[in-house]
Amino acid sequence: MKPSTSANLALLLIIAGWILAGHGYSVSIEDFGSGTPAAWRDAYYARATLMMVIGVASIGASLWFAGFAFKDARRRALAATILALLPFAVLVACFAWGNF
Repeated sequence: MKPSTSANLALLLIIAGWILAGHGYSVSIEDFGSGTPAAWRDAYYARATLMMVIGVASIGASLWFAGFAFKDARRRALAATILALLPFAVLVACFAWGNF
């Protein structure tokens, strides 16, 4: 695989990964009523967890592709790495300043 293709794939995977992980998390925190069948709730949470795991795996794969492409496609690889780490930096900053 060419490094430029790897860098482009890293950018695509990082965006898809954050969308999947964020949607999986937001779906998993839903609170159901007492009349909802337990089997349906369990299946719902299993799908949400699977979506979140696939998103996190996409982020990990994106970082691997960015590392592979770093020598020849440095800017795109750095952009993918920054996009992977930026949400964590925002969370740390919010906790540090007490705005979370």
